[in-house]
Amino acid sequence: MGHISSFTLDSREVTAVNDLLDETAARFSSVDDEAFLSDLHSLGRALPERLRSHIEEFRRERKHEICIISGYELKEPPSPTPQHWADVRNANHPYDYFFIIVSSVLGDVIGFSDLQEGKLAQEIFPIRTDAEKQLGTGAVHLALHTEDTALEYRANYIGFSCIRNIDKIPTDIAIPNLNALSEDTIGILRRNVFKIMNDRPTLTEEQRKEAYAITPILYDDEGGVGMRYDPLYMDMTHNNPVEIDAVEKLKALVEASTFPICMHPGQVAFIDNSRCAHGRRTFKPRYDGTDRWLKRVQVSNHLKKFSHLCLSGRWNILP
Repeated sequence: MGHISSFTLDSREVTAVNDLLDETAARFSSVDDEAFLSDLHSLGRALPERLRSHIEEFRRERKHEICIISGYELKEPPSPTPQHWADVRNANHPYDYFFIIVSSVLGDVIGFSDLQEGKLAQEIFPIRTDAEKQLGTGAVHLALHTEDTALEYRANYIGFSCIRNIDKIPTDIAIPNLNALSEDTIGILRRNVFKIMNDRPTLTEEQRKEAYAITPILYDDEGGVGMRYDPLYMDMTHNNPVEIDAVEKLKALVEASTFPICMHPGQVAFIDNSRCAHGRRTFKPRYDGTDRWLKRVQVSNHLKKFSHLCLSGRWNILP
């Protein structure tokens, strides 16, 4: 069994999708429009049946860690690649709607109040002031990690859509075979003794010292084993040598299991955030409007459990 579940829209499905998106764009102002979000799951049910069934099977069966959807015709990007995420307001390009509607079939599309001001479709392109930072908007090597490892309400799935990628810059994905670790090592990594810092870019170093979770790295996850992996943000000063060695063995396994996925305009990819780590290699941006431009969504299957944390009046925006 391969890691990737692939789906390609046929010509009739592309026509049906375009009709749905034209109707959606006429009714709503943007993907963050509350009226659009209230109608999101019904819009998901209006997608072509073969596409919807494929995504539902990916979520239900969990036979694959990645789902890639191709065939949507992004005829032209909405604009040159912006200079900053704050320059993108009221995202209402048909591709924005397609991305969010497709994502909603997997679960609830969520945002975070301290991440691009709660945008549901977060912008991933190089920002000059972020060049040296461990961010999707940086340009240095982005270390492999699972998303929001320190948060109990982290997303189950991370979605990416591609608007522009003329340089063919890949996203690195790691899917380690945890059975390759010894039972002793797995047992150690299940200990509730690992300190993982919150990696939010809005936190100061002082705030980060107080924003952390003590957690196992490996845990039971719907009949399998899940992974909370972000070694760059781990503080292991209080772990013993056996625990440190177990983490090093996991790191070696993760690094050895890495492969690239190069997205093309119009594609959408979803990764299982409990079984995949992701990152990006170093690249040299031009900041001239032609750099790689992805969008990212986060999808939760357990939002109800954390609904008490959501912002007032924003049922899907977490702190």
